[in-house]
Amino acid sequence: MVPYGRRNIHFRQVFVGLVSLLAAGSCPAARAADTMDLLFSTPQAQVIVRTLHARDDDPGIKVVELNENGRTIWGSRNAYLPGTVQVLWRQQKPETGPDLIIGGYTGGSHCSYDVMAIDLENDQPVQTISMCNHDLPAVTSDEAGRPRFSVFFDIEGFNAASAMVAGVEIPMLWDGEQFVVDGARLLAPQFDRGGQEKIEQTIRQELGAWTIDAYRPGTSYDASAPETNQALLDLILHGHAVEARNLLNRAWPQQIGGRDQYWDEFTGAIVKHHLWKQLGLAALVPLDAIPGTARHF
Repeated sequence: MVPYGRRNIHFRQVFVGLVSLLAAGSCPAARAADTMDLLFSTPQAQVIVRTLHARDDDPGIKVVELNENGRTIWGSRNAYLPGTVQVLWRQQKPETGPDLIIGGYTGGSHCSYDVMAIDLENDQPVQTISMCNHDLPAVTSDEAGRPRFSVFFDIEGFNAASAMVAGVEIPMLWDGEQFVVDGARLLAPQFDRGGQEKIEQTIRQELGAWTIDAYRPGTSYDASAPETNQALLDLILHGHAVEARNLLNRAWPQQIGGRDQYWDEFTGAIVKHHLWKQLGLAALVPLDAIPGTARHF
């Protein structure tokens, strides 16, 4: 196994610093010893969840490590909340997927969640996909025993309160070395024109209720449009960006300006999302050919 994690050698210093910060300002107390849970092992390597404590009464934070012949060769960049690190999937048939898939919450106000696929025989043994998870991802197996799950691609707080989220499930499949987007399941070959008539009506009513003369970045509550955003994101990520643009053009109220600015800001939020680049969505979703979006690429 290639020591892929050497590039992350700084992680232990980061966590030691974090533990020190947790202890800062409190009465002196003895630090509890780190504890380790073994999740998976081969004769040469082990997958370990280590708990770091600031003091005896501290529940600690969790980190995931790969050890090879007694040496730590990789450590998770993120720390995970106590009680949230768990195995989501284990390989049942040879060469049908990674050795195991681990998940854990990193905290934050929006429940950030990491899915880690660990394949000890791979040159790059760990693939981590981070998302703002609205629910615990369910990892299942197909008929051949290969793992499948979905990543929640969210546009959170776009021009509105952070609680207003538009999101689409991105189906993933194992290609033999890593998880990639399952384009056959994501992209919809046919555009449902009949179903869009009702959505267009909903968008027209939602935008028509705005009390502003024109959309501007940062308009916030005066221009919140969760149903519009969800409809646009659904169309774009399922391969119908042209139809999404046309839908917005038709439904936008004549008395309100800033339509092109809205489209530009919304598509900018999509292509700046970390999953857009990590999952290679630009190669699947023809968004760069739509007027008003090319400058984001």
